[in-house]
Amino acid sequence: MDIVGILFLSSFLLPLVLLLFAREFITQQKYFVLITSILTIIAVLGIVFAILDYNRNNFALCLINPILAYLIFRVCLKIFIKRFGRVPVDTAMDWRSGLFWDRLFNIVYFMVGILLPFMLILLIVAS
Repeated sequence: MDIVGILFLSSFLLPLVLLLFAREFITQQKYFVLITSILTIIAVLGIVFAILDYNRNNFALCLINPILAYLIFRVCLKIFIKRFGRVPVDTAMDWRSGLFWDRLFNIVYFMVGILLPFMLILLIVAS
């Protein structure tokens, strides 16, 4: 696998891994600056690679995806907390009743937070 494949795969897996395995970490406000700064560095590297035209394609822009996914998550989280007064529960393999809004939050985030950044990058690369 070349560097472009690794960049593309890592840009998809990083937000997914953070959401699945570090959910308590990413929902806390005290880690917001740390996570945002690390993801910003990754995004800047992606922009630099794209400007340098590494490997003659712009898939290095995929490194922008983690910061976009994280910011979309934070916006969705703020809306959920404002509406329900609590952090959404992780509903993966949790079949308890009364978690409809938590499930809806997770489904909407996965659709919007993962797919939207990729579609934006693909539109940029295609043009």
